[in-house]
Amino acid sequence: MPQYHVVYEDVGYTSQPGDFERELDAGQVESLNAALGDKGLLGPRVLGVRKANTANDDSVYRDGRDGDGGLKAFVSVTLVIEAADEDAAEIEPPEAVLDMVREALAPEFDMEGTWECNGVDVPDAPAPGIA
Repeated sequence: MPQYHVVYEDVGYTSQPGDFERELDAGQVESLNAALGDKGLLGPRVLGVRKANTANDDSVYRDGRDGDGGLKAFVSVTLVIEAADEDAAEIEPPEAVLDMVREALAPEFDMEGTWECNGVDVPDAPAPGIA
């Protein structure tokens, strides 16, 4: 069955200082996929995490922080989904998987808990390290 890269997004908030523009590196993604597999959260449709990152929401405030220092950021997770076609790849957000990725990426964030599919891409080749 074909593989698709499906992007899910949620919004998080924190008042902690620091830089929250982050991205998991290849080693972190590999470790996270192993942990997800050990917990039985992968397969048969959700094959693994492809990438994950955060980005400050600078649409209202230049650096994403309001006058009180609160930060609003987007958390984006790309999963490798096995499906018959592109439409079938847009599955309900697998919240247990997404929450575990978010915890590894940005544990400081208080999340809205409104994961939404934000796109489906057809990869040129299967994701490396993901069966």
